[in-house]
Amino acid sequence: MLLIYLLKYRGKIFYTQALFLWDEKDSAEKSSAGITWRHLPLSFYLEFSAIMLMVCGGAGFFALEKEKFPAAVILLNDSYSMNSETRARGAAAVKKYLREFSGRRVIWALCGDAPEILSRGQKDFEFEKYWKGESSQCRVPAAVSWAKKNFPDAEICLVTDRVPADWSPEEITLLCCGVPGKNLAVVNSAVKGNRVLLEIENFSDSEVQALLKVNSVTVEKFTAAGNGRKLFNFTLEHPAEILKFTIEAPGDALEYDNEVTLIDPVREKVTYDFRALTAGETQSLEKVLAGNPEFRRSKENAEVLFTAYAPEKESFSGHRVFFHRGKKSVFERTPPFFMPQERLLAGLTNTSLVWAFFPELRLPGRGVIFAGETVLASVELRRERKYDIHLNLVPEHSNLSLLPFWPGFFCNLAEFCRRNRSGVAEPNVKSGEIICFNTSSGAEKLYFRSRAVSGELAAADGKCVFQLKKCGVYTLSDGKKKTLIAVNPHVTDVSDLRKNRSFTASASRKLQGSESRSSKAWLFTVSALLLLTLNHFLCRRGK
Repeated sequence: MLLIYLLKYRGKIFYTQALFLWDEKDSAEKSSAGITWRHLPLSFYLEFSAIMLMVCGGAGFFALEKEKFPAAVILLNDSYSMNSETRARGAAAVKKYLREFSGRRVIWALCGDAPEILSRGQKDFEFEKYWKGESSQCRVPAAVSWAKKNFPDAEICLVTDRVPADWSPEEITLLCCGVPGKNLAVVNSAVKGNRVLLEIENFSDSEVQALLKVNSVTVEKFTAAGNGRKLFNFTLEHPAEILKFTIEAPGDALEYDNEVTLIDPVREKVTYDFRALTAGETQSLEKVLAGNPEFRRSKENAEVLFTAYAPEKESFSGHRVFFHRGKKSVFERTPPFFMPQERLLAGLTNTSLVWAFFPELRLPGRGVIFAGETVLASVELRRERKYDIHLNLVPEHSNLSLLPFWPGFFCNLAEFCRRNRSGVAEPNVKSGEIICFNTSSGAEKLYFRSRAVSGELAAADGKCVFQLKKCGVYTLSDGKKKTLIAVNPHVTDVSDLRKNRSFTASASRKLQGSESRSSKAWLFTVSALLLLTLNHFLCRRGK
């Protein structure tokens, strides 16, 4: 168009009088010129603007076609709070939402303790088969970060029962499919002997009348205030190994957290014995251990043997505690170095300790002197998960026995030995919690069984680390050691239904980029038509 206006032959006819009427000859070329630069008329600018607007408007549809339907990452809340009815409503909501943007690629993933991808774009994927609501919690921030990292250009959509506290409307599209309802839950529990601690929380605004039962026997009828907690601390008349506590509340919207099963942890005393110690050393240790309820002396099958250090170590199946009597030849004269605090010294203030050979020094902070002739406390792993604990705490060389550190150290020693027994350290765990089972010597597999599930796991290096998500009582066995473990919900954030009133949040947020750009394309076209109309009007008026 520019070439037409610049290169077009634009000769004009000029009517003049006789040449002799002019004073002098006009030498300016005004007609029959070849290429002449001229001032462009208004019609050029109007037509040029109209053409550019029409081109931009027409090209806008093609430029937006690729981005109009980006891939969608559908995160399905897989926590316990998503019961069958809630999941059915969520499935219907997400299918309706996807129909609005047909033809896009959909990535399906479960949002639980960790994101779990189900499909990367399989057509007509039946996600309901894999959506069971079996996770202990729904980690929304972790799932959103995972989706952004792996699918940076996709839309992220969360299908859940309630608006999460850490939800950001700029990051994800939210489809809420829950319904308002009351919820009473056990959020904390413990048992020791015949003493029981239960903490119950009411997540609704109104009062709730409920019953507390122990092994199907009603213990108390109580009223739970709205948005409040109630503490039960009582003594059982008939203690049992397995205790099942149940809260019965009419109209409770989430019943899985109304039950908790506790196993009374049997804390068998740690057996110990002495060997090759002087009378003074034996008397000093016996005085501390005899008054400690964590220990019991036994000359047969002792777990801990207190003995003097000797280069020749006799075979012993338990843990050996070696006392070094101040002989400098025991260790080479190498500078000591410090390790982070061992469990043996956990919670103990040891900055004022004085140990053998260096009475002018103090232990810097909380730690363990690991090597050197001034060993204060070190742990050496032997075969079959047995330990040697080295002490340089002889009374005549150290002020240890005069400090509160001394009895506290042996309480930690008892816990240290229990954690290395076969089985689990704590029989009551939370759903999804990491569980460590110390297998017996020679065991290669761990078998677990409950009413709902059963299976086996491989053991390595005397340990088997695993997780159990389904709540209930499990029997664990490695062929030699058999123990029970209770898995409970105890996840307050997941069972919190106070925000159900927020389910009216918009669940049909559109793709802002596509809509705004489409409207600009139509604006370009309309503007071009207006300019062409104006140009036509001016041209007719000029004639």
